[in-house]
Amino acid sequence: DGFRVGKQSLFASWDVINYVSELMDNPDAKPESYWAQTSQNIVIKELLENGDSNVRDKIETLIAGGTISEDIVHDITYGELNDSVEHVWSMMLSTGYLTALGKDENGKFILAIPNNEVKSVYVRKIRDWFKFGLSKKNVELTQLQKAFLTGDAEMAENIFNDFLSEIISVRDNMQQQDAKESFYHGILLGLLSSEYAKGCSVKSNQEAGKGYCDICLTSSDRKTGAIIELKLAKSDDEFDSACDEAIEQINSRQYTKVFRPIITKTIYKYGIACRQKYCKIKLG
Repeated sequence: DGFRVGKQSLFASWDVINYVSELMDNPDAKPESYWAQTSQNIVIKELLENGDSNVRDKIETLIAGGTISEDIVHDITYGELNDSVEHVWSMMLSTGYLTALGKDENGKFILAIPNNEVKSVYVRKIRDWFKFGLSKKNVELTQLQKAFLTGDAEMAENIFNDFLSEIISVRDNMQQQDAKESFYHGILLGLLSSEYAKGCSVKSNQEAGKGYCDICLTSSDRKTGAIIELKLAKSDDEFDSACDEAIEQINSRQYTKVFRPIITKTIYKYGIACRQKYCKIKLG
């Protein structure tokens, strides 16, 4: 039991019916998690695999017996599920993974896991789904390195944009221009040098030519290298010009001299323009 609709407490009749059916054949039968075998698991699985660390932290709070407060959309449709990661709570409430205990002072619904049967689903399945979702992100980090070292600016742009849309807020980069460039520099450097993105050497502010390049990548066999320079786009119309400016800086300051031509025969040059939660990447 433990489910609530308004002030009314309910129990899962599906479980009771299934258990009684088993008892008719075997008086010694023990109750099982019948509810957890229903098909809505697939929907929740897809939502949680796309969830971020904030969602994961709230799931852990629920498993520990705590509650979370969330806005709930009552008329959500399947077509809207992926519009916002916050829709996961509305879906989990409507499918019985959560129950509402009332509202807090801000009008948000106070949500909790209904009972031990549902909690077992969280412990056995939902944590595994999160791990799978994180493993997909780890694959993307490896692909990001590969994209830069194979001249695939389009793939690099798509992957970097995906991460920017998920991990930052427009409020995160409300600083002076130099600080903003350093902000995006730090994010990309962190992604490329993550423990999950192995296979090449990553260096920041490497002395090269007549200055210091933002990021320098070198393949494990040292035959391929990449120079990355980041700039801030002050408006949506300046993405292209900011990329061009970055590439021009790589050329004028001769950053590619950081590599030894006799060893590193293929060198890619990238200009990256960033603004708010978006980027554009050009191959020079």
